[in-house]
Amino acid sequence: MRPLRRVMWICTTWRLHEDVALLHARGGCAGGASSVAGICFGRSARMGTCGDVDCGEGRMMRRAAKIDAPKYLGALCKRGHDHDGTGQSLRKLSDRSCVVCCREKARAAYRLNPAASMAARDRDAARAYQREWARERRALNPVLARERGRDRYRREVLLTRLRNRLRKAFVAFSVSGKQAASSEYADFMAIIRHLGPCPGPLGEWEIDHIKPLCSFDFSDPEQVRAAFHPTNHQWLTAEQNRRKHAKES
Repeated sequence: MRPLRRVMWICTTWRLHEDVALLHARGGCAGGASSVAGICFGRSARMGTCGDVDCGEGRMMRRAAKIDAPKYLGALCKRGHDHDGTGQSLRKLSDRSCVVCCREKARAAYRLNPAASMAARDRDAARAYQREWARERRALNPVLARERGRDRYRREVLLTRLRNRLRKAFVAFSVSGKQAASSEYADFMAIIRHLGPCPGPLGEWEIDHIKPLCSFDFSDPEQVRAAFHPTNHQWLTAEQNRRKHAKES
């Protein structure tokens, strides 16, 4: 709870207790006729001095035990949520929304997407839920899960190599340097799809530019796009790439 709201809640609670004490001093609860803000108060924790269980401070205390944020009785909401037969709806002091309406919306959102609802309340619980869900999915088909893991690893390695090559090319072959995001110059996923699967272990194979990068002017965005066009890439072993060096082949 924010400090200002906490102070408001303390002040409201203190005034409420003062009103209850004043009613007791005047004997106002006798017969259960007196009320403050539409709520009838009594002396006992379970019933009022009138002996009526429904007309007691206990009902107020039971409601207060369920409320951990400042709330008040206001106008009846559009859905007609009547709070304890008062003809009013229990509303939040922060945004004046109906408490029951908010609860129903939260339950509906949870049914649609449990992980998102849990994340809104507890990030750690959401992560644990997602890990458990992923573990169950992997257990259903371990072979497919391992293959997907390998594909994801290869894709991330290739994306890292291409991003680093673009960055270093701007440093080496451009005067002005990189002026926009990498996505403005190259579609890395299109390059990976054009290359296809690696012919061997990733540690032994490299991505080579058929037309060397040094032959392009990296101050011109159009030439940068031509240099990193998918058709300008091929697989070469590390040894073949060293022998090729800056020659076109």
